[in-house]
Order: sequence, then structure tokens, then C-alpha cells
Amino acid sequence: MKKGLTVAGIAVAVVAMAAASFGAWKLLTVTDPYRVEPITASPAPAGAKVGYTVKRDTRTISIVSSNQVVVVADPGTSFRYEALWLVERPRKDGSASLIEYACKLPEFAAVDNIHPPTAQPPPKIQKASEAIGWQ
Repeated sequence: MKKGLTVAGIAVAVVAMAAASFGAWKLLTVTDPYRVEPITASPAPAGAKVGYTVKRDTRTISIVSSNQVVVVADPGTSFRYEALWLVERPRKDGSASLIEYACKLPEFAAVDNIHPPTAQPPPKIQKASEAIGWQ
């Protein structure tokens, strides 16, 4: 009888530790940077200028660039908001025509915390943008 209770107690303890470890891992990875998927990527309209604009009413960001652009959200920046990083790379086809990328802003993205392509991303954002892959 005692042996059965001991085995059951150990099993419950192992399951509780596994659940606690999984919960801690999930909590820590909530702050990992992630890619904001583009809604569209199309040739820029005539007269478009390089840069980005935010439409607050639709919560979208439009980026015009001659490079490939990946938008990386950083939820680890603050407990109140996510910062966005616009990371560029030269296109594989070597073309210099302008492309307009449109992305839906994440729910907690702060419009005041968008870092343009000219800003040097921190290593964790650079690493996240490279791990995501380029189209």
C-alpha cells in the first residue's frame, strides 16, 4: 500500500514539474520577436516615394521600397506595447523597381515605435529577420 502511494506521489510530482516547466517556457517565449505577415506585395503606384505610412483607421502599414522588406514585431520591448522593425535586404532578382508592402498592424503595435529601415536593428531582431527567411 505504501509503495503504491509513493509511486503515485512521484508520478504526480513529475507531471506537476512538467506542467510548470511547460508554462514557464510558454511565458518566456511570449516575448520572442515574430514576423508580421504581409497582406500584399505589389508594384508601387506611380509617384510613390520610398518610406512608410500608417493608416490608423484600418491599422495597416504600407512600406514602399526597392528592397525586400520584412516587418518584425518585438513584444519584449515593453509590457504595454510591441515595437515594429522594418528590415530590408537587396532583392535576389537585382531589380530596383519600387514595391509596396502592406501589413496589418499587430493588436499591441505602437505606431510611435516603428523603426524605419535606416535604423540598425538590435541583434535579436536581425537574427529573427534572418531566421524567418526572405522571399
